[in-house]
Amino acid sequence: MNDQDYATTFMALILLTCSVFFTAEGENQGTCKVSSFENRQQLPNKTLFKTGEHLQYQCDEGYVSPHKNIVEETMCLSSGWSTILQCIEITCTVPSTTGVLSKRLIYRNSEVAKFSCDDGLMLNGSEISQCHYYGWDPPLPTCEEIRDRCPPRPRPSNTEEIPSKQHYSNGEEVQIKCLPGFKLHGSESILCINGSWTSLPQCICK
Repeated sequence: MNDQDYATTFMALILLTCSVFFTAEGENQGTCKVSSFENRQQLPNKTLFKTGEHLQYQCDEGYVSPHKNIVEETMCLSSGWSTILQCIEITCTVPSTTGVLSKRLIYRNSEVAKFSCDDGLMLNGSEISQCHYYGWDPPLPTCEEIRDRCPPRPRPSNTEEIPSKQHYSNGEEVQIKCLPGFKLHGSESILCINGSWTSLPQCICK
């Protein structure tokens, strides 16, 4: 091997060594920058992080991370942050396709909603619920078709007033009592059968 070949080989080794050195140094010296984003507090409180360092941030009240966490942790990778640095406002929605009715479709954190159903449907679950970062609590109710249920009981003339429910189950019985000075003509009770009440008695003068 002549002097020129030695020189060429030596330069190639230098270039290879430098290439490996700078590649390793580049990975070790990689940084992630914390861009300005609102509604949060972070630890540690700095803007530049080295590869492998962790950042923990806590969203302000009424806000959560994209993973719906109040406290989130992310790590600086060579490609950037492992998760998105963001705090978004907490909202809860009422699906418009379930038949459940409320004043609004979107509620903010801590707001309370009251629910009802379309005509012909019965509410199954809690009538009220509160919006939290993890969702509705208690869970949203559902609206189910009323089957074999009777509407509020009818009140024949001259009968005593008793509390009435919105719906009565199939087979449920309600007692009928006349006002003083009247006597009952017919059955002492009415029965809910397949969604209808049996024949009403009458209260006539004694």
